[in-house]
Amino acid sequence: IPESTIELLHQLPNTAQYILTTAHLTRAHTKVLKQLFPAIETVRQLGGMQNVLVPTLRQAFHYFSGDISAKLDKLEGILQKAEDDTLLAGYSSIIFCKDEEEVELVHSFLEQSAAINEIMVTAPRKLHTKLPPHERSTALFVFQSKTNDCRLLVTHEIAARGLDCPSVRHVILFDTPT
Repeated sequence: IPESTIELLHQLPNTAQYILTTAHLTRAHTKVLKQLFPAIETVRQLGGMQNVLVPTLRQAFHYFSGDISAKLDKLEGILQKAEDDTLLAGYSSIIFCKDEEEVELVHSFLEQSAAINEIMVTAPRKLHTKLPPHERSTALFVFQSKTNDCRLLVTHEIAARGLDCPSVRHVILFDTPT
């Protein structure tokens, strides 16, 4: 555990109750936490795979060469192919781009794509830091809605953590976020 984290934990008042969460708890983390909080209780999730998508997790890598136009055409083909895949068809996809400009470029391409418009009920949404707050909220609300009207979200690192999108089954790294 980084020293800065330990310093922060030392500053917490003793009169409150805290919930610390992690996906992976190492022995080293456990040792430090027990020193900091002698009465700590550990709660673990055991079994219960009914709500976990991991058993169907697949990774596919698509390599290609060419300019941005070729890359966009490849993306269009991947999205079309996903509609024929029983694990992906009818579910949502998030496309991660490297920055706001690329989000705009990919979003514009997908909005104008006849092939994408044939398979999607509504136009894709975009989400990035240069959008006004109300546009970001609306894009996220529409994408996360249970009606599944919007099935494509084009974004960058702003959406890399903390979003709850249960209908997402397809994550595409169009480019690595900066």
